[in-house]
Formats: sequence, C-alpha cells, structure tokens
Amino acid sequence: DTDADTDADTAEDLGLDFAFFAIHLDPGGDAGDGGVPSGDRPIEYLETLTHMVEAADEYDHKLTLMFTAQWAHHISTEACLVPLHDTLPPGIYAYQDGVYESCLALVRGFEAHGHEIAFHHHPATARASWDGFSNDSSLIGEEEYLGTVDDLLAYVAQIPASGASAITAGSTEEYPESTHSLKYMSSRGPTEYVDADNRGDLASTPCAWDGEGTSVWRFRMRSLSSAAIDEFQLAYIDLGGGGTAYTAGFVTHAKDAAEPAPVPYEELFVELHERGLTLEGLSFLAGHYSYTSGDPGSDTEHPCPADEALE
Repeated sequence: DTDADTDADTAEDLGLDFAFFAIHLDPGGDAGDGGVPSGDRPIEYLETLTHMVEAADEYDHKLTLMFTAQWAHHISTEACLVPLHDTLPPGIYAYQDGVYESCLALVRGFEAHGHEIAFHHHPATARASWDGFSNDSSLIGEEEYLGTVDDLLAYVAQIPASGASAITAGSTEEYPESTHSLKYMSSRGPTEYVDADNRGDLASTPCAWDGEGTSVWRFRMRSLSSAAIDEFQLAYIDLGGGGTAYTAGFVTHAKDAAEPAPVPYEELFVELHERGLTLEGLSFLAGHYSYTSGDPGSDTEHPCPADEALE
C-alpha cells in the first residue's frame, strides 16, 4: 500500500497511522437454556464494559463492541439492570449528557457517542465456548443449540438504533446465510510483533478474504497485554516513514478487563494518545483505505497473507 491508497496527508505520516480496539463480549461457559441465550456474562461484566467505554472517552477513543447473542439478548430485556452510579439511585445511570434507565438505552448511548456496535460469534469449532449458533443442521439436536447464524444476527441487530444494517464489522469465521451488511472483520491475536517484516497480529492493512463464501476485508488484532503495548512502541518506530499506512489492532474481553488483574486497557489509551493515535470503530477506520469501498471478492491487489488463517 502507498499513500495513494489512504487518506494520509503526506508520506511522512505513513507508519502506524490508525488503530482499533475490539472488545469481545463472549458467551461464557453456558450458551443458554430452553433456547434462550444465557445472560450470565453481561450480568457479571456490563459494569466493566461501561467503565472501559468511559475510560476510552477521556481520550476521545472509540471502541468496537463485538456482541454475541448472549450479551445482546440480555441487554435488550427488562431483566438487565444498568450499573450502579456513584451519585444516582439504583436503576439510573448517567453517561455523557444522558440519563438512562435501561441497559439497551445505555448501550445505544455508547453508540450515539461513536462507539461501534459489531458482531461476534463462537462457532461449534471454536477453541473457547460455543455460543450455540451454527449453520450446520447436524447440530440442531445438540443441547446447546440455539439457532442459525441468521438467528444470532437477529439478536445482535436489536442493539444498534438502526438495526441490522448498522452492523458492518465483527469477528467471525461463520456468516449469516441471508442478506447481511458484514464487510469488515478482525481476526487472530496470539502472534507477537517482532519487526517490520514480521508484524504478527499487531500491525496490518486490510486484505481481501473469502470467509465461508462471504468475501470481507480483514484486519489483524493483537491480544492486549503489557507485552503487546511494548510491541506497539517498537512497531511505531520500526514502521514509521516506510511508505505504508498500517493499522494497529488490539483485542480483549470484558471479562479480562475486570478486577483483580485487568488487562492494561487504560495504559493502552494513554499510550495511543501520547503517540497521536485515536482509536476508531473498525468499519469507520476501514474507510481510510480507499480500496475497501470496492468488493473484496473481486479484489486481486490486496490478498491476505499466506499465514492469515490460524489452524
């Protein structure tokens, strides 16, 4: 990629120019009961997520909030309670210029302030817990089965104010079979940054990827840790002025940001701010690369690296 492929102003600006931070809102160990997604994870970690959003706001960072059905379903019901607020009575939460009495209204407040609502799916083959959704009809009789990936999208579509059409980014290897708007994916996480030629999962440019018959633009993301922040500091120097505008990608889970040993997300926010980088929602960030306006299915100039898939 060159400066002609992005909206970077000058060649001197190229390097680690953009950044996103995906928050995976995972299903937890129990997919659900009686065909209804479990609310265990959002019950336990919605307060943590809220604190992450508020910490990001201090630096005008925008997070990419990737919802599973478990989170989306619980947040959209009256059973969900907003976090306790320092100065307001239970059942009322103040965020930015609004006061919210429901979880759904609060999360839509996050969205209205620029944080992106995105899609997340743990298929039956995932190393971590299955979320209960699959397009594989042979799994219909399984105790954890909750529906197709289209059903999963329908749950997540309850979160953004404008519904399913607003969901254009996510992290998944299995896609809805009906019409959908998913176009920008983030993936991977464990591979460390070494140098400019071995960027691992920390620094990438969007590449064309065929995922189960759905063509999308993929970015990489590095699992957040103190080591990943050290890698970012090194990459910022290594990649500067190299003629390519890279995106730094990070990922964690709401669970991992909770006490007693939270991942250093506040340290990341400060580090990026001091380097002059502001986190953006993944689909908004993708717009910095002019070629992502095209169809990844017909793109031949930006193929994904040979090691893109993780076995």
